[in-house]
Amino acid sequence: MQHSYLLAGISSGKFFKLLARNGCSLYPKYLFRILFLIQGSLFASIFNRLEKRKMENELKTYSMPGDPIFIIGHWRTGTTLLHQLMALDENLVTPNVLQVSAPGSFLISEKYYKPVMSKVMKPTRPMDNVKIDVSQPQEDEYALIKLTIDSPLEKMIFPKSKKYFLLDAADFYPKKIDQWENVFTDFCCRLSFSTGKRLLLKNPFHSMRIPLLLEMYPNAKFIHIH
Repeated sequence: MQHSYLLAGISSGKFFKLLARNGCSLYPKYLFRILFLIQGSLFASIFNRLEKRKMENELKTYSMPGDPIFIIGHWRTGTTLLHQLMALDENLVTPNVLQVSAPGSFLISEKYYKPVMSKVMKPTRPMDNVKIDVSQPQEDEYALIKLTIDSPLEKMIFPKSKKYFLLDAADFYPKKIDQWENVFTDFCCRLSFSTGKRLLLKNPFHSMRIPLLLEMYPNAKFIHIH
């Protein structure tokens, strides 16, 4: 089980489904990771239920001010830089590190998670030394793996999976499209809800989902870096 930090903030039910699906063997050296994720998943499950109970009626009547803007393109082509620059536009809102870490409850749990995450996070990303903190823009795929457990990131977390390699476009598509669409739409609405602004998303995986995203958002805009 690698890159386990990608699952921090997942609910307990979805976490155990992932473990069962991937036949996860618990090696002693990874025990701390498992215990950390289990503990975090219990808090996530509680916060998720509280937010749904408190915000469900308000969110049902909310409509986003416009279809999202998607930044797509292969990794290491400059999508992060463009994302950070466009996120400075006061007319747009984009998910940040905290929101993708607590994707099912950030509307009510931010005040609890923010001080903890601020203390434990390193100031830069390990792969490129780019500044990182709880308020920095972040890819929505890190939220989708926790909300849907239907993401190519699963193959990074469980590299021994028989389906580790992404072979064609179908590997990027969710298995249960209707369910994925509902969860994705709900996440987008909650991101936009707090500010009432148009949504900006950056996600290389969305490059292979353009037909699906256009079905959901006919007026969406795509910016492709290549």
